[in-house]
Amino acid sequence: LAMTTEEKNFFSAKILLPALKQDDSVLLHLIVNFMPTGLKGLAISAIIAALLSTVNSMIMVVSARVASDTFSDNVSSKMNLNMLRTITAVVGFLGLIVAYFVHGIIDLIIGGSQVISVLALPILGGLYLSKPKEREPGAFYSILAGIVVTIISMLILGYHIAFVPGLIAGFIVYAISLVKKQ
Repeated sequence: LAMTTEEKNFFSAKILLPALKQDDSVLLHLIVNFMPTGLKGLAISAIIAALLSTVNSMIMVVSARVASDTFSDNVSSKMNLNMLRTITAVVGFLGLIVAYFVHGIIDLIIGGSQVISVLALPILGGLYLSKPKEREPGAFYSILAGIVVTIISMLILGYHIAFVPGLIAGFIVYAISLVKKQ
Protein backbone atom coordinates (compact mmCIF):
# COMPACT_ATOMS: atom_id res chain seq x y z
CA LEU A 1 0.00 0.00 0.00
CA ALA A 2 1.62 3.22 -1.16
CA MET A 3 1.35 6.30 1.07
CA THR A 4 2.46 9.86 0.58
CA THR A 5 4.97 11.42 2.95
CA GLU A 6 2.18 13.46 4.54
CA GLU A 7 0.17 10.29 5.22
CA LYS A 8 3.19 8.52 6.71
CA ASN A 9 3.89 11.52 8.97
CA PHE A 10 0.26 11.66 10.06
CA PHE A 11 0.03 7.95 10.85
CA SER A 12 3.34 7.91 12.71
CA ALA A 13 2.17 10.95 14.66
CA LYS A 14 -1.09 9.11 15.44
CA ILE A 15 0.98 6.60 17.38
CA LEU A 16 2.79 9.33 19.32
CA LEU A 17 -0.20 11.70 19.60
CA PRO A 18 -3.40 9.61 19.52
CA ALA A 19 -5.64 12.62 20.36
CA LEU A 20 -4.48 14.56 17.26
CA LYS A 21 -7.44 15.48 15.06
CA GLN A 22 -5.93 17.73 12.34
CA ASP A 23 -3.28 16.40 9.99
CA ASP A 24 -2.23 19.97 9.04
CA SER A 25 -0.60 20.48 12.42
CA VAL A 26 1.32 17.22 12.76
CA LEU A 27 4.78 18.76 12.42
CA LEU A 28 4.03 21.56 14.88
CA HIS A 29 2.68 19.10 17.47
CA LEU A 30 5.70 16.84 17.07
CA ILE A 31 8.06 19.80 17.52
CA VAL A 32 6.24 21.14 20.57
CA ASN A 33 5.77 17.79 22.30
CA PHE A 34 8.94 15.84 21.47
CA MET A 35 11.83 18.25 20.85
CA PRO A 36 14.10 19.68 23.54
CA THR A 37 13.35 23.25 24.59
CA GLY A 38 16.26 24.90 22.77
CA LEU A 39 15.55 23.12 19.49
CA LYS A 40 11.82 23.94 19.51
CA GLY A 41 12.42 27.61 18.79
CA LEU A 42 15.10 26.81 16.22
CA ALA A 43 12.84 24.36 14.36
CA ILE A 44 9.86 26.73 14.33
CA SER A 45 12.12 29.62 13.25
CA ALA A 46 13.47 27.52 10.37
CA ILE A 47 9.94 26.69 9.19
CA ILE A 48 8.89 30.35 9.35
CA ALA A 49 12.07 31.46 7.54
CA ALA A 50 11.51 28.97 4.72
CA LEU A 51 7.87 30.05 4.43
CA LEU A 52 8.70 33.77 4.32
CA SER A 53 11.48 33.26 1.79
CA THR A 54 9.20 31.29 -0.51
CA VAL A 55 6.33 33.75 -0.26
CA ASN A 56 8.68 36.70 -0.81
CA SER A 57 10.13 35.10 -3.93
CA MET A 58 6.69 34.33 -5.33
CA ILE A 59 5.41 37.87 -4.75
CA MET A 60 8.51 39.39 -6.36
CA VAL A 61 8.29 37.13 -9.42
CA VAL A 62 4.60 37.88 -9.94
CA SER A 63 5.17 41.63 -9.49
CA ALA A 64 8.08 41.73 -11.92
CA ARG A 65 6.19 39.65 -14.47
CA VAL A 66 3.05 41.80 -14.28
CA ALA A 67 5.09 45.01 -14.52
CA SER A 68 7.12 43.83 -17.51
CA ASP A 69 4.05 42.50 -19.34
CA THR A 70 1.84 45.50 -18.61
CA PHE A 71 3.92 48.64 -18.75
CA SER A 72 6.13 50.04 -21.49
CA ASP A 73 9.89 50.44 -21.30
CA ASN A 74 9.63 54.21 -21.78
CA VAL A 75 8.95 55.02 -18.12
CA SER A 76 11.50 56.55 -15.77
CA SER A 77 13.24 54.38 -13.20
CA LYS A 78 11.48 56.24 -10.36
CA MET A 79 8.06 55.60 -11.92
CA ASN A 80 9.04 51.99 -12.60
CA LEU A 81 10.02 51.56 -8.95
CA ASN A 82 6.71 53.07 -7.79
CA MET A 83 4.76 50.77 -10.13
CA LEU A 84 6.66 47.72 -8.84
CA ARG A 85 5.98 48.72 -5.23
CA THR A 86 2.28 49.20 -5.94
CA ILE A 87 1.98 45.90 -7.80
CA THR A 88 3.87 44.12 -4.99
CA ALA A 89 1.47 45.55 -2.39
CA VAL A 90 -1.57 44.53 -4.47
CA VAL A 91 -0.23 40.99 -5.04
CA GLY A 92 0.57 40.63 -1.33
CA PHE A 93 -2.92 41.83 -0.40
CA LEU A 94 -4.50 39.41 -2.88
CA GLY A 95 -2.44 36.63 -1.29
CA LEU A 96 -3.83 37.57 2.13
CA ILE A 97 -7.37 37.43 0.76
CA VAL A 98 -6.77 34.00 -0.76
CA ALA A 99 -5.19 32.76 2.48
CA TYR A 100 -8.22 33.95 4.44
CA PHE A 101 -10.76 32.18 2.25
CA VAL A 102 -8.87 28.97 1.40
CA HIS A 103 -8.58 26.84 4.53
CA GLY A 104 -6.07 24.19 3.53
CA ILE A 105 -3.06 23.72 1.29
CA ILE A 106 -4.76 20.88 -0.59
CA ASP A 107 -7.72 23.13 -1.47
CA LEU A 108 -5.29 25.80 -2.64
CA ILE A 109 -3.41 23.35 -4.87
CA ILE A 110 -6.62 21.98 -6.37
CA GLY A 111 -8.01 25.49 -6.91
CA GLY A 112 -4.78 26.71 -8.48
CA SER A 113 -4.60 23.79 -10.87
CA GLN A 114 -8.22 24.34 -11.84
CA VAL A 115 -7.54 28.00 -12.64
CA ILE A 116 -4.35 27.14 -14.56
CA SER A 117 -6.21 24.57 -16.66
CA VAL A 118 -7.91 27.38 -18.62
CA LEU A 119 -4.50 28.22 -20.13
CA ALA A 120 -4.43 25.02 -22.18
CA LEU A 121 -6.60 26.17 -25.09
CA PRO A 122 -4.86 29.53 -25.74
CA ILE A 123 -1.43 27.88 -25.48
CA LEU A 124 -2.38 25.17 -27.96
CA GLY A 125 -3.95 27.77 -30.25
CA GLY A 126 -0.79 29.86 -30.13
CA LEU A 127 1.36 26.85 -30.94
CA TYR A 128 -0.66 25.29 -33.73
CA LEU A 129 -2.61 28.07 -35.42
CA SER A 130 -1.05 30.27 -38.07
CA LYS A 131 -0.21 33.90 -37.32
CA PRO A 132 -0.10 33.71 -33.51
CA LYS A 133 0.29 37.52 -33.22
CA GLU A 134 -3.23 37.90 -34.58
CA ARG A 135 -4.51 35.46 -31.96
CA GLU A 136 -3.12 37.34 -28.94
CA PRO A 137 -6.27 39.37 -28.08
CA GLY A 138 -8.46 36.28 -28.38
CA ALA A 139 -6.07 34.28 -26.20
CA PHE A 140 -5.98 37.04 -23.58
CA TYR A 141 -9.76 37.34 -23.38
CA SER A 142 -10.12 33.55 -23.43
CA ILE A 143 -7.81 33.27 -20.41
CA LEU A 144 -9.56 36.13 -18.63
CA ALA A 145 -13.04 34.67 -19.24
CA GLY A 146 -11.88 31.19 -18.23
CA ILE A 147 -10.31 32.38 -14.97
CA VAL A 148 -13.32 34.49 -13.99
CA VAL A 149 -15.80 31.70 -14.77
CA THR A 150 -13.62 29.11 -12.98
CA ILE A 151 -13.40 31.22 -9.81
CA ILE A 152 -17.15 31.86 -9.83
CA SER A 153 -17.73 28.13 -10.43
CA MET A 154 -15.52 27.28 -7.46
CA LEU A 155 -17.73 29.40 -5.24
CA ILE A 156 -20.94 27.87 -6.62
CA LEU A 157 -20.04 24.27 -7.56
CA GLY A 158 -17.04 23.57 -5.35
CA TYR A 159 -13.48 22.66 -6.31
CA HIS A 160 -13.91 19.36 -8.09
CA ILE A 161 -15.56 20.37 -11.38
CA ALA A 162 -15.05 24.14 -11.43
CA PHE A 163 -12.62 23.99 -14.36
CA VAL A 164 -15.26 22.60 -16.76
CA PRO A 165 -17.35 25.81 -17.04
CA GLY A 166 -14.10 27.80 -17.21
CA LEU A 167 -12.81 25.70 -20.10
CA ILE A 168 -16.14 26.01 -21.91
CA ALA A 169 -16.18 29.80 -21.46
CA GLY A 170 -12.56 30.05 -22.62
CA PHE A 171 -13.30 27.87 -25.65
CA ILE A 172 -16.32 29.99 -26.63
CA VAL A 173 -14.39 33.25 -26.34
CA TYR A 174 -11.42 31.83 -28.27
CA ALA A 175 -13.67 30.41 -31.00
CA ILE A 176 -15.42 33.78 -31.37
CA SER A 177 -12.06 35.52 -31.71
CA LEU A 178 -11.01 33.04 -34.43
CA VAL A 179 -14.25 33.55 -36.37
CA LYS A 180 -14.03 37.36 -36.12
CA LYS A 181 -10.50 37.39 -37.57
CA GLN A 182 -11.61 35.59 -40.74
